[in-house]
Order: sequence, then structure tokens, then C-alpha cells
Amino acid sequence: MLAFLVPGDFADLDVNLVGVMDHSVGTLTPCCLVQVPVRTVRDLLDNHPGIARALRLAALGEAATARQWLVNLGRRSCEQRLAHVLCEMLVRLRSVGLASDTEYHFPLTQVDLADATGMTPVHVNRSFKALRERSLIEGWGRSIVIRDVAALEGVAAFDRAYLHRTGSTGSTGSCSRSAPAGLRA
Repeated sequence: MLAFLVPGDFADLDVNLVGVMDHSVGTLTPCCLVQVPVRTVRDLLDNHPGIARALRLAALGEAATARQWLVNLGRRSCEQRLAHVLCEMLVRLRSVGLASDTEYHFPLTQVDLADATGMTPVHVNRSFKALRERSLIEGWGRSIVIRDVAALEGVAAFDRAYLHRTGSTGSTGSCSRSAPAGLRA
């Protein structure tokens, strides 16, 4: 697993430039998808500079997140990796109105998180246990409650600046409201 997408995220906007995808995209939860025809994307890029800029910013955000995930795999301990993913998802889901200040729907399994963090499911379980024992988080399975956001960010060495998100929009459209958090890989 190389990324989690949330409602409103683009997947493979530039695939038309290379012609063939070198990876696949799958869903972990029910979600609504929209396929934008290549000619529509080209028209938006060529004739609407504001939209072109927004799409470029989205691509830059995707690249920044990929870099953080690489750092997560190469430089952080198991506990830090898990804490970083939990912090990132809080910020990202909050920005699309799918999280409170401290809680969000969390449908991922230990196997999903192991794939995303380069750990074994056993290490994911141990890391969750360690974070719970430090009273930083509670919950598992249906939702995560972060009891001390600042402390969890400290454990993760989490700096939200790479996400380029400022706050909750409060609205994500009808598809996102009817489906779980929309996390997908």
C-alpha cells in the first residue's frame, strides 16, 4: 500500500501522460468514484488556469505525502510510523469534514496498516498497545480517538505543513456521507 486517499483526492490524474498505469488502485471501503475523461482534464488544464493551478497543487500535495511515507518507512520506529499515519489521517479527514478534533472512523485492519507502514501485523498490534498504554489513543476497529493530539504528534515527529490543509470544509458531498470514511489504497 502506497497511499490512502480520502474523499476529494485525485488518483492518477497524470496517467494519460504515460499511457499505462504502473500500479493499481483499490478500495478498502465502499466509496463513490468519478472518472474524468482525458479530454476534459486537458481542457481544464489548457483553458482554466485557476483549475490548472489547483490540480497542480493537489499533485504537489500527493508528492509531499509520498515523501513523508518514505521517511516513515526508512527512519521512524514502528510506534512512530503508526502514530504518524494516525495523525495524518486526522488532519486529512478533518479537512473534508469526516473527523472531529480528536476522532474519526477507522475501518483499516492491522494487515492494512502493516502493508502501509512496512510492519508486520504483530508489530502494528504492539504499537497500538503501546500508544494506548501511554493514553495517547483509544479505540480500534470502528473509530480512533486521539486523546492527546499534541503528544501523539510529538511521538510521530509529525509536522502537518506537508499536507497543505488548513481546516474542515464541513461538506464532502452526498457520496462521502453515505459511505464510510472513504479510505482506499
